[in-house]
Amino acid sequence: MATSIFFRKDYAQRSVNYQNEPPSYLTNRNFKPSHSVLVLKPFLVIEYSLHVEAREPRTQILLEERNVADIAVVDASTGERADEGTLIFDQLEKYRHHSESQQKIQETDFSVEQVEPRINISEIIKIIRDDIVSQNEIRTKYTDTNQQSRQIIVRPKPGDIRMPRTDIIYVPIWTVTFQLGNKSYNRTYFAYDDTTITDDMEHCTLCKNHTTAICTECYSTICKTHMNECSKCDAILCESNANICIECNSAFCSKHKPEHACIVCTLILCEKCDKTTCSECKHSVCSKHSKSCVECSNIICETHVISKSFALVPKKFCSNECVKHYEEDYKSVGKFGKFKKILGR
Repeated sequence: MATSIFFRKDYAQRSVNYQNEPPSYLTNRNFKPSHSVLVLKPFLVIEYSLHVEAREPRTQILLEERNVADIAVVDASTGERADEGTLIFDQLEKYRHHSESQQKIQETDFSVEQVEPRINISEIIKIIRDDIVSQNEIRTKYTDTNQQSRQIIVRPKPGDIRMPRTDIIYVPIWTVTFQLGNKSYNRTYFAYDDTTITDDMEHCTLCKNHTTAICTECYSTICKTHMNECSKCDAILCESNANICIECNSAFCSKHKPEHACIVCTLILCEKCDKTTCSECKHSVCSKHSKSCVECSNIICETHVISKSFALVPKKFCSNECVKHYEEDYKSVGKFGKFKKILGR
């Protein structure tokens, strides 16, 4: 396909399709777009200049003048004018002098769609001239020979407006879709400098902060705060899909999820932290839900712990046998011994 497009000269010799890829702010960009279209959208760009001055009628002293040099941008497919400060206006203002004539675009893993102009250029130019005239009318005051304040109005004529260049410039805009699992993300951006127009990937799914990565399991967008990395394979995970060790906070993907978990809270325990087993049920237990038997020091989970108070002081036991031994020792000592015993472990 050969057409006149808006393209930076320093990129003119490079293939256009080098940019139809995941955004650069993602730390994991190892996936390709499922659908890419390079839309060549036409815009009418009018360069214009105008000089207007108001002079005192009798002396011709300059009261006020206005020098204008600017551009007007109109969407040539819809006739809608792009105001100053919009993305398309700013891009055309900055790069319009770098447009190439009949630049050939080689289609590879994307398709090209050229939108044809549907405006009457002569009518648009007339409307633009009238707008420039109305926006640049000068209203000022001067003092006449009788020392009276008088107003003077100078309205420029359409013929006073110079329009040295009027061009239809095709702006290449990417429309790219990334289908990741059951998630679909669309991005549109200018092909020559990657300025974003719309971006479904831009914000974290959980908090709307700026995205850092894509979860490798559910493909949600995640920011730095909500990002976890698998301790085994460096897979990037969101909070919902990260399997976090209750003791050391290490994260694991579904493939490397540890086999053991606390019998009480069911939260996982990695190999490094899976060191404690309930002496009764023989299951792993985390430090928060494990107790030490006051009699024999065996570890017991909260589910199987036996509690009994002595002089209103609660004690934890692993079995009725340990309760019995403790009671026998407690009863065999005097008052001072009892006090000493209940203040022990």
